Amino acid sequence: MKKKISIGIGLLCLVLLVVVGIFLGKKIQDKNATVSGDVAAPGQKEEMQQLFPYEVAEGVYVMSAESYSGAFVEDGSDREVETIWQIKIENTTGRDIQFLRVRANLGGEEAVFDVSTLIAGSSAVVLETNALAWKSGVEQMSFTAENLAYFQYERTIFPEVFSLSVTDQTLRLENISENDVSGDVYVYYKNMEEDVFIGGITYRVKFSGGIRAGEALTEQASHYQSEKSKVLFITYAQ
Repeated sequence: MKKKISIGIGLLCLVLLVVVGIFLGKKIQDKNATVSGDVAAPGQKEEMQQLFPYEVAEGVYVMSAESYSGAFVEDGSDREVETIWQIKIENTTGRDIQFLRVRANLGGEEAVFDVSTLIAGSSAVVLETNALAWKSGVEQMSFTAENLAYFQYERTIFPEVFSLSVTDQTLRLENISENDVSGDVYVYYKNMEEDVFIGGITYRVKFSGGIRAGEALTEQASHYQSEKSKVLFITYAQ
């Protein structure tokens, strides 16, 4: 009788282990599907991982290519898009990139990714310029760099000339120098999450007509987010 009870308990434990294993296996698969965007079969994921990093210019790499759904930031419209191409670009050159176009062949389809102000040591996730729809099952990809331009001047916010502060989406720029600034002043910023720039776009706020010494002006920055935005540089006619 004890032997039968032991066998019964053993079978019950085995059944429970199988059920738990199936449940956990499904949870892991579901989690992986969420992380990957459910865009490629396991074999295709491995092939894509082997493709990256893909060097498009010396020290400039495409780190990944995947699908994206959310706000389309590249034209400033923030319209909602679903399942379009997105790549991650990394700059390891030691120099600030002012502009770069990456032209891609994605399984026979041409795609274009534009990124501006990719500073040294940084990376950015960039959406396809025309919101090209993602195509699953792509086995071949190639990337080439075009119009690569580095900053030819020092990228600065001129702390000896301007004091910049932000409240909500209002930028306040004060001329703290003793000299008038007669020309237009531009403030450039990008948004980022977890140290990665979001989009190839660089936002620009214009202060028209210059700023007299000691004067402060305000302008709206509709895409500025206090926890995500980073002012990268200021330009003005000196």
